[in-house]
Amino acid sequence: MNDILRPFLNDLVIVYLDDILIYSRSWDEHLVHVKKVFMVLKEHQLCLNPKTCEFGKQSLVYLGFVVGGGELQIDPDKVRVIKEWPRPKNVTEMRSFMGACQYVRKPCCPFTFTNEGQPKVRMEFKT
Repeated sequence: MNDILRPFLNDLVIVYLDDILIYSRSWDEHLVHVKKVFMVLKEHQLCLNPKTCEFGKQSLVYLGFVVGGGELQIDPDKVRVIKEWPRPKNVTEMRSFMGACQYVRKPCCPFTFTNEGQPKVRMEFKT
């Protein structure tokens, strides 16, 4: 998909696998952009599934983030999942939780899980 839409990448589209996000500054400009993308898809005999398409949205959830109005925010559903995450009972569950936190933190805050310069601490989980 990136090869097909390469002329538009980082100008009016973002592509991730088979997801195409078309962005514009105005409604008129958006209609032109959508038409350009449709023409290229048609040239390559690619079809869209109308059930999975959304058009003319001011904001939308894309790859776990709310995109729109020049902003990138974490999807509130992802935040809810982190808040409601059960307390980890072992190292594997802790790593899973930390991985989920790392995913949602990327656009909002530069924290990392590190222990550089810290003494080694053995984590114990009580059941």
